[in-house]
Amino acid sequence: MKYDVAIIGAGPAGSYCAKKLAEKGLKVLILDKRKFPRDKICGGLISSKALNLLQDDYSNDYLYNIESNPVYKITLTCGPHDILLKKNHILGIIVSRKQFDEAIINMAVNKGARFIDSCEYRFHMDLKSCYEIHTTKGTFFSDYLIGADGVYSKVARISNLRQRFSKWEMGFAVSCKIPKELIVEKGGAEFIFLKILGGMGWSFSGEDFVNLGVGGYAPDSKNILQAAKKLVIDRLKYKNTPFKLQAFFLPAGGRRRQIAKERIFLVGDAAGFVDAFSGEGIFYALKSGKIASEIIAQNQSGKQYETKCYNIFLNEFRFSALMSVLLGDRNKICHKGVNKIFLEAFYKILTTPPEEGCYKKFIYSVVRHGLTPIFPYLWIQSLIFA
Repeated sequence: MKYDVAIIGAGPAGSYCAKKLAEKGLKVLILDKRKFPRDKICGGLISSKALNLLQDDYSNDYLYNIESNPVYKITLTCGPHDILLKKNHILGIIVSRKQFDEAIINMAVNKGARFIDSCEYRFHMDLKSCYEIHTTKGTFFSDYLIGADGVYSKVARISNLRQRFSKWEMGFAVSCKIPKELIVEKGGAEFIFLKILGGMGWSFSGEDFVNLGVGGYAPDSKNILQAAKKLVIDRLKYKNTPFKLQAFFLPAGGRRRQIAKERIFLVGDAAGFVDAFSGEGIFYALKSGKIASEIIAQNQSGKQYETKCYNIFLNEFRFSALMSVLLGDRNKICHKGVNKIFLEAFYKILTTPPEEGCYKKFIYSVVRHGLTPIFPYLWIQSLIFA
């Protein structure tokens, strides 16, 4: 059977792209190797800028009925010090990714997309007129092919867009879900500054659970794992409570990469679209999926898709990567009185789309206040922007 678009991967990027394409009347196929609904290791914080992308969909029962805990406050923890920001509007929501991802794929199916789970993509062939896609459940044909299959994208490898991310283009994170009654938690979204290479810890308070974790650059994985264990043990009410840590890799945005060719597009994690400082991936998954749907609906090529994505994302990715390395031991910086700057930055990061350049403004503010030397700043900038 022939489709206008075949999408490999039914996470937020692939499912949201499918929904948008189906709304435009295109014939869409979504394939995923996992059986749905499935859980996903993730912090579970959906920022308000991601929610703004979905605002037209919140009248939809699929999204409206998922269990979520609204975030009205952000806590920044620097050693023994806490810095608190409260707002009377939602800064984000804490969700179960199992429910969130299922809601988006159900919306796509409701709009007319066909979804086949437990179906592993093997390879594709370019027949010039279309792509022949071979899977464990048969062969399909499509005019466009979208890789939404995560950090280890098979579509990227087979299309010769990328073999793999280098270790410095990868993040490593460890997380753990603990029932609320067993944990000491501060509510809302807490970001914890640790001595981790380009990373931090988090504590996100869901409806009946707390998601604790630590993430940073992949080369520092040993320290990240140790820091995650310590964080969970320190927050448990009863020290003998058993817990299970789950580790995962994710891309770290910051470099320009080839993410498309002709009629093959990469979206979300497969394209490397993750904020290196905050770890935000959902917004970029949804946004890149939406951009891909617009480009395809206009019958344009991968070149236009790549250009549009990088016009919107690239500067912010570069500055977020720069900030994650530049600030190094953020405990020292926080103790120098950067409280107000950090609060404003985190508020902007959660609420502001990348077009407004909040990371660039934040870094200039840090340098201007003398919180980091200018020469390391210029040196790191030259490395990342090379």
